[in-house]
Amino acid sequence: MKTRYRFVITTLILLLCFDSSAASEEFTLTIRIQGFELNKGQIILSLFNSEESFLTQAQLIKTIEVGTEKVIEVQLTQLKVGTYAIAVVYDENSNNKLDTNFLGIPNEPVGVSNNAKGFLGPPSFKDAAFLLNQTKELSIHVGSAKD
Repeated sequence: MKTRYRFVITTLILLLCFDSSAASEEFTLTIRIQGFELNKGQIILSLFNSEESFLTQAQLIKTIEVGTEKVIEVQLTQLKVGTYAIAVVYDENSNNKLDTNFLGIPNEPVGVSNNAKGFLGPPSFKDAAFLLNQTKELSIHVGSAKD
């Protein structure tokens, strides 16, 4: 009985150590963004970590000035294991927001992870989501609502 008890306790301790070490791992996510005009505006990249916060409350926001490179590469470091989605706005006029028409349709190019497209609205978190459990690279193309 003592041996079985020790085995169960030891197994539980090992499992707890394994789970906490996996949860504490950090990864780098590299995002390559393309589809914008050179030397005009800025890219606003937003990282979301849940369906509830998707497109409303970003976990992280980065703004990158557009220069002479056709592809902008952004690295997000020290990210924990989890399911994420990314939204990108090509803020052509650098006013720090997504300009829309009276119906709420974007007037500026946008893109999301997995290059997911919405139907009569933005794409869902499920379509844009990806699992980050290792260092990863993504490509996102920004395009107009007509693309």
